[in-house]
Amino acid sequence: MLATINAEMPIWDRYVVQNLCLELKGKTKEAQLNCAVALYGQMKDWYRNFLNTENGRNCIAEFDKILPGYTWMSDVKKIDLFLWSLRV
Repeated sequence: MLATINAEMPIWDRYVVQNLCLELKGKTKEAQLNCAVALYGQMKDWYRNFLNTENGRNCIAEFDKILPGYTWMSDVKKIDLFLWSLRV
């Protein structure tokens, strides 16, 4: 829900998590929640770092080139789409 309210926050999706090589662990609900909070922090760090790389900038440029009607979308949402669309 956070990613819906704030376009600068990455989406938590099984494909995004999988493509970032992250794994939700924990035997109890509390442990899983604590792990999810930590993983979300790692996701935010990954997005921030990736968007500052040449590859990240190229992904955004390619997205804008192919879908010029969606340049209004945040860079985070564009990367969400790339990660979500990859099926490993």
